[in-house]
Amino acid sequence: MSAMNGRDIILISDPEDKPQGANASTENGHPTGTTNTSRPTTPATTEVYPRTLKEVCSQTPYCLYADMGLELDNTTCAVLIGYFDYRTGVSVVRRLNTLRINQPSSEAKTKPIITKHTANSAADLLIDLLKTAALPLDNLKVFYCNLPDPEVNRMIVAKLKELNPHLVSVGGLACMVGGACQMGLLEYYSHVVELINDIHFFELPECLDNTNYNVMLPITIQYTEIIMVIQNMSSNWLKVEKYFKELRLDVGLSRLQRIRDQMEKPKVRLDFIFLAQALGTFRSFQDLQQNTERDMVLELQMTALLVNVCASSIFTPTARDEFVRKRDLEMLQSEKDLLPLASINVGLRARRSLSIVVLGEEERSDFLRKAQRFYQTTLKILVESLPGQLNTQTTSLVFHLFIHFITSFIYLCNKSKHH
Repeated sequence: MSAMNGRDIILISDPEDKPQGANASTENGHPTGTTNTSRPTTPATTEVYPRTLKEVCSQTPYCLYADMGLELDNTTCAVLIGYFDYRTGVSVVRRLNTLRINQPSSEAKTKPIITKHTANSAADLLIDLLKTAALPLDNLKVFYCNLPDPEVNRMIVAKLKELNPHLVSVGGLACMVGGACQMGLLEYYSHVVELINDIHFFELPECLDNTNYNVMLPITIQYTEIIMVIQNMSSNWLKVEKYFKELRLDVGLSRLQRIRDQMEKPKVRLDFIFLAQALGTFRSFQDLQQNTERDMVLELQMTALLVNVCASSIFTPTARDEFVRKRDLEMLQSEKDLLPLASINVGLRARRSLSIVVLGEEERSDFLRKAQRFYQTTLKILVESLPGQLNTQTTSLVFHLFIHFITSFIYLCNKSKHH
């Protein structure tokens, strides 16, 4: 058995008590098994699991971790089990098995991503692994998976919760933030996204060419890029407008005219000003992720901060505190808890612009109502992405224990990848 120490955690890479003659083979240095074409992934090995793992997980809560990027060949998903060893006082991580992603040969070297079409089958395979190892599902307390698609993550969690309704999912917070950003923009500010896409059809003015926004990619995986575009356009509106007014081309004339028409509308500029402020905290979340090691505690804290900031914008102070504490989604539709439209926090610049720009009463109300609904939508998604309320002190203790376990594990994996 090889072990690696880091802080107060042990990563067990291969069980020393693996029985002789177990049916396992390797391919390119990784365990593999019979390909099953009816499922998107297959258990890479069929092992008789160590009795000690069964015993430990029967006596103590444990965490299931699925890492889509841990394997060097990027074709497998590492499935690990973590628990706290009360005898030694350390968190233990050990590999349960490996799921090999069945992909066409042309895609074999690309990063594996379980899709909506294969999420249920992937969840079934995870459950099969736990049952094969005889690990009690009622002791499975926390699930963490780093899939980039929030919808796929939700589907897998829903399948696991059919067997253990009390399971807490703490994975996919980053993609949930991107999903919240995308949903809010597409639901209420699709004209903003369309204008940005039209602009990126042309050679960009200097004030916008410092982003990597790609019109072909979903917002959820590049939300920081579209936020940068929105903020840059908000700050340089007149420069961008002048650039496209003076642009002379023989192609794309209808698109160019759409850009000019939209940028002449005060209400469109007002939307950009509001979004530049409202999405600022979303960008801070991504900046934190890019500049630090993956840290589950920080992700939870930043997501909670996003909830607090958004809630402060539309709730009365008393209702905000209650919503942050209880996460009661029904409050999002409660008139007694919501601020009057005229009092919604749209940011200082937008508030000043409202007092200057000539808008009809209907346009003014429409602007404020869209801002309110944007916050309601993003709050719903963010709250649903956070771990649910924990009913007892014991469960709360277990939750915080495994948050610490996950943080330590990610730290250790990041460290090991550099050696």
